Amino acid sequence: MTWDKPEELYPHLDNRTNNTWTTTEIQNITYTVTCYSANAPTVTGTSSVESLVLSQADGVKAGTDYTCYVMMSVTHRNGTNIPPSTLGDYITRSTPKSEEDSVTTLEGKGEKLKN
Repeated sequence: MTWDKPEELYPHLDNRTNNTWTTTEIQNITYTVTCYSANAPTVTGTSSVESLVLSQADGVKAGTDYTCYVMMSVTHRNGTNIPPSTLGDYITRSTPKSEEDSVTTLEGKGEKLKN
């Protein structure tokens, strides 16, 4: 499964056009993928990049339909490097779960359906 990182880490309160991914210090990004099925146990995995393969070793059942979501957690400074602001302390923010995506497993590995 693959997904895109959001365009902004968080929106600016004053509508500045600076990219919030580059205006603060990122310590860690973790993506948590959770896949639900009516016919199989829930499968969860984590990744530090914008992709993840869940396999039979993770509990995936071959030939099963899953609905999957991605949640992103970012540990970063709570300030910016734009003067007069300071970087501040590290905090962790988590996004709400993403829009759902349907996945059908083949041979024990999750494969994204082609639309």
